[in-house]
Amino acid sequence: MTNLADPAEHRRIETRLIEHVQRLINDPRLRIDTLAGTRPVHDYRRHVSRGDRADEIRKTVGQLSRDESANLNNLPQGEVLDIAFGKTKMVVLFSLVARLRIVCTSPIKQLVRGEAAKPLTISEINRILEENRTKEAAPTTLVVLSTGGFSQDSHDLAQRMATRTLVLIEPNDAGGFNVWGPSETKTLNDLIDPEPETEKRSRVRDAVERSSSALDGDGVAVDRISAETRLPLTFVESEFRAIAKADKSLRIQRFDGRFVLYREGATPTGHAGGAATPMVERIKSNLSGRGTTEKKMAYLNERRDALATQRDALDEELQLLEKKDAYLRQQFKEATSEPAKRRAAAQLFALRKKLDARGKWMSTLNQQLNVLSIHLSNLTQTPEALSSADAEAVASAVADAEETLGKMSVNVEPVEEPTPGASGGALSPEEQELFDELEREFAEERG
Repeated sequence: MTNLADPAEHRRIETRLIEHVQRLINDPRLRIDTLAGTRPVHDYRRHVSRGDRADEIRKTVGQLSRDESANLNNLPQGEVLDIAFGKTKMVVLFSLVARLRIVCTSPIKQLVRGEAAKPLTISEINRILEENRTKEAAPTTLVVLSTGGFSQDSHDLAQRMATRTLVLIEPNDAGGFNVWGPSETKTLNDLIDPEPETEKRSRVRDAVERSSSALDGDGVAVDRISAETRLPLTFVESEFRAIAKADKSLRIQRFDGRFVLYREGATPTGHAGGAATPMVERIKSNLSGRGTTEKKMAYLNERRDALATQRDALDEELQLLEKKDAYLRQQFKEATSEPAKRRAAAQLFALRKKLDARGKWMSTLNQQLNVLSIHLSNLTQTPEALSSADAEAVASAVADAEETLGKMSVNVEPVEEPTPGASGGALSPEEQELFDELEREFAEERG
């Protein structure tokens, strides 16, 4: 989120996104949901219209400020870009297959009054969704830009449904943009970001330059630069490699699961004798006969709390996925066309695969937490130092937990796949089985 005070900056952000999307619709990488599934849309015919809410904004300014012209010159205009993709039938008829709509909104009242921008709330987003609801059979991809940001709880609204996909965009304090979109549309989420890759790489390099003194000491960790620049870990890792390749005095190495960039001859965190200490050995050293029982208990508690935090976050995600499961079931039930039912069934099948994977991770985390809790309990009841065998067992359990957490943070999102539609590929056997199951279930409910 951002608290930009200059109205002209809000207008610049708005214009930047609109112009970016106008270029993007000619990019062969752009894929959105169509009646034929998730497809590239650059070859479709398109009807493009660009409008704004200038009249409504002018009215608001007139109510709040006497100096109407001065305010209107810099204020964002609430631009809307609508692109209808389709095919031509019988030479002149246009058959709609998909729609992409960009809606820009800004905290006009706060900007006119000179107040801090307020983030868009769930109720305000729902109002925008209602205003942009269509009765068309073709799916709509709706992108909402809030130049004042979004409330934390509103990010969960960015979901992909059978007839509509919602993506949210906001500027962030690092100079870039946060894009909140469904995990199934990761390619779209990345493409819709108006900040070019060259600017993102420059932000990483600038952040490393500001931390140049650390290169000669503990090193610069990828997760710290990722947090500072608000860029994905994988992107920052890639740029770290490019920096090290360009500067022969720099080295990049993974220490305990994270990349560290450092200057040759320095001793970065986790670096010992030219190689990182293996994780299990490091953990065993913390639990060996040396040190007090209190320190060992503190260490185990720290690891348990880290796992518990991950489990709580996973539990929240599972609850959201279960709500989406119920929503897709309801969409299937209320669908009045075969294509809509097919899309709902395909998305529900993909969602349940994700639910199953998250459920397995939850089970693994619970097992690891149980192991740590048992050893903590034993250590509490037996104040003497852990035996060598106990230290080995606990070290292995904690190391397994760390490895699992690492796997959870990398490549955990499903690959974006086409969603079957009216004229697209057939449902897979598993999807068809779910489709038939839902048909029977709702047929029985209808009696």
